[in-house]
Amino acid sequence: MGYYEDPRAQWPTKPTVTLQYSKDGKSGWRDTTTVPVPVHYNKPLFDETFARTLTTRNTDAYWRARFNGNPDLATSTTKSVHLYRYATRITGFRAHPDPVRKSQPIAFGGTLQYQKGTTWKPLDSGSPTLYFKPRGSTTYHFVADLGTDSHGHIVGMVTAKQDGTWAVAFNRQSRNHYLRSTQVTDYVDVR
Repeated sequence: MGYYEDPRAQWPTKPTVTLQYSKDGKSGWRDTTTVPVPVHYNKPLFDETFARTLTTRNTDAYWRARFNGNPDLATSTTKSVHLYRYATRITGFRAHPDPVRKSQPIAFGGTLQYQKGTTWKPLDSGSPTLYFKPRGSTTYHFVADLGTDSHGHIVGMVTAKQDGTWAVAFNRQSRNHYLRSTQVTDYVDVR
């Protein structure tokens, strides 16, 4: 959080930091919560720190921490940090060809997208996860991480071994900016 240099200065008795957010990072700052800062040293040049985890509906906002100061210490505000998390989905998922001969390649198609505002946009450089459930089974098994191209199109192939259902989902919270997608499936007949 910070420190002070003047040996005559003191932290307040119960110092706090206010977490704030803004949609544009420039104006309209709103207080979210006040976090107590435990004072461990109360000495010049010793950092005093705090930590807090929040759950918020503001999934695309700028955040900062503000210390209101006291007679000894000036008011201080951190630089704002843009934090965002977007919903994701996979559209048009398909495994092809269907039917396919055993030991032949199965290719996967579809588009990985994220939602910004009310618009769905392609998510490039994503890693959707591929699962397989053999016919007659009730359990999916991890197969591989697929890729996406610059248009969000899913890229990847596997070798056909048996009938079953292929499923893909975006499970990784890549760079902590994207939420998990719903799993989508496609059945393939292997002959």
